[in-house]
Order: sequence, then C-alpha cells, then structure tokens
Amino acid sequence: MNTQNFKTSRRQISVAALMFALTLSFSPQQSRADGLNWTIAPYLWASDVGLDVRVNSDPILGADVPFSDLVDKLDSTFMGHFEMSSDNFGAFLDTIYVGLADSATIPVGPGGPILGDMQVDTDLTIKLYELGVFYRMGSIDPGSTAFDILGGIRLVDAEQNINIVLPGPAQTPVDLGIDTSETDIFIGGRIVGKLNEKWHYAVRADYGSGGTEGTFNAIGAFGYTFGQTGLFSLDLGYRYLTIELKNDDGDTVTETDITMSGPFLGFIFNF
Repeated sequence: MNTQNFKTSRRQISVAALMFALTLSFSPQQSRADGLNWTIAPYLWASDVGLDVRVNSDPILGADVPFSDLVDKLDSTFMGHFEMSSDNFGAFLDTIYVGLADSATIPVGPGGPILGDMQVDTDLTIKLYELGVFYRMGSIDPGSTAFDILGGIRLVDAEQNINIVLPGPAQTPVDLGIDTSETDIFIGGRIVGKLNEKWHYAVRADYGSGGTEGTFNAIGAFGYTFGQTGLFSLDLGYRYLTIELKNDDGDTVTETDITMSGPFLGFIFNF
C-alpha cells in the first residue's frame, strides 16, 4: 500500500463541542465583599476540525470535517472558562475535553470483490487545561477599553489511534497513532472593553510552546449583559485553535496537526 496516497473521507475524523454545566461552592455576597470579580462561562463551540498526520514526513491522514458532520461521532465533551479578578490582576482556568470515535470502509481501486475494501477505525481524545494570570492596563468602565497581558501554562493531552485493516486475503492490520501529554508556556494579550452598561467585547490571541511544537489560540467575542445586577451575559464569538504535536520513538516520527475553528455561544455568570 502506498501510504502517501491514503486519504480519509470527510466523515472519518470528527469532533464537536456541546454545553456543560459547571457548579462552584462560593457565595456571591462574599466575593463582592472580598473585592473580587468572578466569571463562570460554560459554552457551546460549533467547531470544524482539520487533522493532518505524517509518519516519517510522509502524509498518512488528511481530513477537514465541518461541524454539521460531527455530532453523531461525539463520545463526550466538556468545555468552559472560569476567571477571578481584582482591579488590575486576575487568574483564569480554561478547559476543553473532547472524545470521539469513527470507522469507515474505503474501497481500494474498483473495490468489492476485485481489490477489496480497507477498514479504518479512528479514536481521538483531546484534553486542554490552561491555567493563567493577567495584568490589566486600563479600566473597563462604560465607554473605555483595557489591555490585558496574559501568561501561564497549557497542558495538552492528545491520544490518537488509527487502526487500518488492509484489503486482501491476509487482512493485514496496521496501527498508527500518537499518545502524548505536553506542557507549554504561553504568552499573549487580550483587549476588553464596554460600549455601554449592556454591550461589551473582547479579543484575545496567545502562543504557546515548549512541550508541543506550538499552539496558537485566537478568540473574538461580542456580548450583552442583562439581569437587575448584571449577573448574566450572553456572548457570541469565534475561536481558532491549532495544535502541533510530534512523537519520536527512534524509528518512527509521527507528526499531527490539529485545527479547531468555529463560532461559539457562551452563557456567562458574573458575580
């Protein structure tokens, strides 16, 4: 089999993001008394996915799958953002967990009784845990804009298994994949502002490296705050995330590029 010509169908690799419920045991009244602001943000991310795999620099797997094709492939997911801040300093935790599985039968040549079919089973699990701090320059009073300097650590845990059964009488199995857990240091910036008491916006970009070959994260959001005390916000935005992974076991070098991008909708709790 010439692995350089192997491509999966658009429905072989899939990922999706759905809303989760997050509960923390603290009192809003106590938080205000301590001079801290708290934010809890569960969200839905309608992410498309691009996945490219190379073994010893040879392309093995390439797929670009839109969100509409992914929902039936999802095993489990967990996503959200938690943040606490004072006037100029703050800390945040961001987490993403996605597990998915898919299988497909791919005709080889004429397929069927002549050359047979190739069976491909794929499992992909992605876990990202981001712990960071920021320093704010400026204020986010109505009509103003502030700039945050971000920094922290990002744990990237990815497990990808590709099991291929080649056509022919021997039904030869081929196992490929990557199983890695890497820690990056990331730095970046964020612009946050309020148009008035109700409408706000945020733009963020950061880059991390160290354990991985590189991760890039970009987010833009526009939101509306409501409730008598401004307790709730509804944010609509777009997120783009790329992860480059490399696994070298001596004889085989496996490189995986994962791209996730798409709109998101968040329901924000502000304490």
